[in-house]
Amino acid sequence: ETILTKDVRLWRKVAAGQFVNPVYEYVGIESSDEMNAVIYSIGNRDYGYCLDLVEKWKDRNPTAPEPYYYQACTLLVQQKYEEFLKASEHYMFMDNRVSMSTVMNRYYYALVSLQRTLKVKPTLQNLNMCLCAKPLMAEFWCLLGDTYYHRLRKFDLAKDFYRNAILLGSRRLQSDKWPMDISKYQEYPERMIESCNKIIESKSLFVR
Repeated sequence: ETILTKDVRLWRKVAAGQFVNPVYEYVGIESSDEMNAVIYSIGNRDYGYCLDLVEKWKDRNPTAPEPYYYQACTLLVQQKYEEFLKASEHYMFMDNRVSMSTVMNRYYYALVSLQRTLKVKPTLQNLNMCLCAKPLMAEFWCLLGDTYYHRLRKFDLAKDFYRNAILLGSRRLQSDKWPMDISKYQEYPERMIESCNKIIESKSLFVR
């Protein structure tokens, strides 16, 4: 299950305040003037209203790809996976630039394709494009490993991809602004490598 969220925080404006980014973002500030305030919402979000705004946006700018990106994100949050895939495909058709939005859209498309439609080909195609654009994203390597582990059952290859997640993911700079899933850097791929080893060992026992 994938949930997209964005926290909103307030702090006093001071010269020393800046954003730093080892995982998501936090405010790098050394001051006693920080405001102890949290902004939050309760109840159900009106996603229908969001989608209505997107439709109006598309009417005003019929050639703009951005509305389709936000439509796809909203549908993904709603867990409307079939509708998400269609909106995502439309966005990929309209925007062939290499950007954070286009690459992450392909990642989520690959994730949904693997988990919901069980189609391996679109998963691999989109992940390859993601890795070409951002090879240090451990999340991309882990999903590639998951594809070979859960769908193709090629555990030796899956181990290689999980190892890449650990090795290449550790090379990402702290200043990287792309979203990160910290467990994908070491904890998750190490656990999956161990699982691959157990399966390979058990299969070799049966072969003997």
